[in-house]
Amino acid sequence: MSRDETFDSFIGGWQLVSCIETRPDGKVTEPIGASPVGQIMYSEDGHMTAHLLPGGEPRDPSWRSYIGYFGRFTIDADKDVVTHHVVGASEPDMIGTEQPREFHFEGNRLILQAERKEGRARITWEKRDERA
Repeated sequence: MSRDETFDSFIGGWQLVSCIETRPDGKVTEPIGASPVGQIMYSEDGHMTAHLLPGGEPRDPSWRSYIGYFGRFTIDADKDVVTHHVVGASEPDMIGTEQPREFHFEGNRLILQAERKEGRARITWEKRDERA
């Protein structure tokens, strides 16, 4: 896939399917629950926004696990890495950081993976045409 084709593959809205984390000891967890909801959007002019939260009612205390951030994004197609350049975030420590994510596509799904202090995160997003 060319660089332009890779960039174009990101553009649009993606719905959260799953978020799993594999800890250094091999234990697999679901850090925002078994039925998370969320959306990530990539725009043609290089902006992005992501929202991830546990499923359930907003009054549920687990909603404190909400993660949201926005900024710009760049893609290194040779390394299969998308980097989110964070301008604003629900977690103050993320503001002003670069968040690299390894990526690959599986049909209409975008898989993002990243090393975190807690372990290796794998987040699966699905492109859906909500107008259908």
